[in-house]
Amino acid sequence: MPKSTTNKSTTDTKQPVTAAGRGLALTGARALNVGQGMALAWLVVLGVVTIGAPTGISAATLPGVDLLRSDSAVAEMAALSDLPMIARVISWAGTAALFLALALALGAAAQVARHVARADPFAPGIARALRSASVALLTAAAVVPLARFVSVAQVERWVQAAPVREWGEITLHTSGVGVGTPVALLVLAFATGVLAAAFRQGERLRQETDGLV
Repeated sequence: MPKSTTNKSTTDTKQPVTAAGRGLALTGARALNVGQGMALAWLVVLGVVTIGAPTGISAATLPGVDLLRSDSAVAEMAALSDLPMIARVISWAGTAALFLALALALGAAAQVARHVARADPFAPGIARALRSASVALLTAAAVVPLARFVSVAQVERWVQAAPVREWGEITLHTSGVGVGTPVALLVLAFATGVLAAAFRQGERLRQETDGLV
């Protein structure tokens, strides 16, 4: 009995996707891209508010500053714009690291969803995008609490040297660096890193399979 001469891999990386599944994946990708755009836009807005400090913005807007109140006998109150520029820039740097990491993670997830809709989940570039998002999330987990700690320390130093004649006695209450956000970022970084490794392995298997065809 003659043997078949067809040389075809028994494993095909591209599995058919139903129309409903394709539409759901594309809808999810669009939603993720919208979230990515909102994260980047919010990063810019917070930069304008924190660094530009428009008139009338409370000093308590700065993360970690729960209360900054001057003597009730003094009409003029200390505002966000009165705080040291270095404290505001450092605070925004921590916020920027957070939102930039989220934007990269959402962008990578959108890329995965689009390639899933095309029945090509292990396309080149996905593992790299996931790895970049993992590194950004890990960096943000360290930068966010550090930036908050340093910016609050700058505010405390400014309060100690604030001119009494302008604001009177200044009362400052600060909150400690929360652990919830860094822990969540670390968990996301770990999960994204695992996904990056899995997709990288999938890319290698695809390349090996394509070489057999």
